[in-house]
Amino acid sequence: STSYVDIVNDPSQFAIRYKIRALEYCEDVAGLQGSITPDSADHRTTLLQVGAADKCTQTANLSWQMYKIGSAQVVSYDIEQSINRGAFTTVGTQPGTSQSFLLQNIPFRDTICIRVKANLPNGTFAYSNERCLSADVIKRPENDYIRNITVEHGDIIIEYHKDTTAAPARTVILQRSNDGIIFSPTLTVPTEPDPNTYLFTEPNLSVQNQTFTYRVNLLDSCFITHTSDTATTIRVGIKVKSNNKADIIWAGFEINNITFDHFLVEKIIGTDTSAVGTFNRNQTTYAETALFDYTADSLQETCYRITAFFENNNDVAPRETLKSHSNIVCVQPTPKVYVPQAFVPTGHNNTFKPFLLYAKADAYDFRIYDRWYQLMFATNDINESWDGTFKGVNAPLDGYIYIIKFKGKDDKDYTQTGTVMLLK
Repeated sequence: STSYVDIVNDPSQFAIRYKIRALEYCEDVAGLQGSITPDSADHRTTLLQVGAADKCTQTANLSWQMYKIGSAQVVSYDIEQSINRGAFTTVGTQPGTSQSFLLQNIPFRDTICIRVKANLPNGTFAYSNERCLSADVIKRPENDYIRNITVEHGDIIIEYHKDTTAAPARTVILQRSNDGIIFSPTLTVPTEPDPNTYLFTEPNLSVQNQTFTYRVNLLDSCFITHTSDTATTIRVGIKVKSNNKADIIWAGFEINNITFDHFLVEKIIGTDTSAVGTFNRNQTTYAETALFDYTADSLQETCYRITAFFENNNDVAPRETLKSHSNIVCVQPTPKVYVPQAFVPTGHNNTFKPFLLYAKADAYDFRIYDRWYQLMFATNDINESWDGTFKGVNAPLDGYIYIIKFKGKDDKDYTQTGTVMLLK
């Protein structure tokens, strides 16, 4: 026989040294000891030891007695691991003179078995004993994300999806940034509408003036911080122009790993909300051509809101279409007077009459003067007009100064002056 299986000694308890001795029985039935393997050619197993796992760093120290095969030198050691009795894979390689290794990324509560493989010069190899452990290490979040961010009734709502397989956080801190670069902690305490979600509400911020970017910091029991991805609000503003026109302009809206559908622009007047158009991801402006409804003769505000429609690709399929709202921006019409630049008493527009918007009939005063500030016409009747005469005689072709005073429906006093040409 040229082989032997040792079923007596336990290689996980100590390193075992082996030699071979020849015995012969020709002269003595008790057997005579023949030649034995010299010390220079004996073998010794590799004894692997595993230190206690550090739950905070997810590491464990490995150490072993070096494998001995006569006078040959071990080329290298491969450190192999098996998770939950799966196939062994190499997680590190050390020189042949090494006797230690730092095992990292120990999985949370999985059974992990370790062995050391000694690689020999002739291409063969030898394994150490195996050591198995199941470590209650701190599992850090890997699948957490900000699912949505939206502005509701002036408050910013941040929906954060937890990684429920990770260790519970010691503290949860919402951080806010005005520029997307420098973040500061807030004092916002989240609610938990379900086991998978933290919901943060940020009130009393100037959502009308700028966008805000958020992230979530989790501090575990090892005082190690994990930082989530970021999300940014939408801000909408309005630039009022002449001729009842305005530009609706929006910016912001950033959420990681989403499929964007479209922006929706809504016009809100009182309790009525109407969609005025949808826009793609690169569009950020809507040109309004009828800002106020002059026929309503009301000082009711006209408001606008932007909504982003999207799917968060981190959600499990089938994915829900989510909505992220902007702030609501509003403008109120201003009482004003429209007057013609000229009129022809003998023509089609034969009188000069101001047209008032959002004005009250009382406290109205309309006066016309010639170039020498002689009063040519005066009335307190909002419906009366000047026919171009003075004391029953046609006034001469000239420019005339008008002064119009009135009280708006906002109860403020207004005055408008200008010049009108009387033409023949």
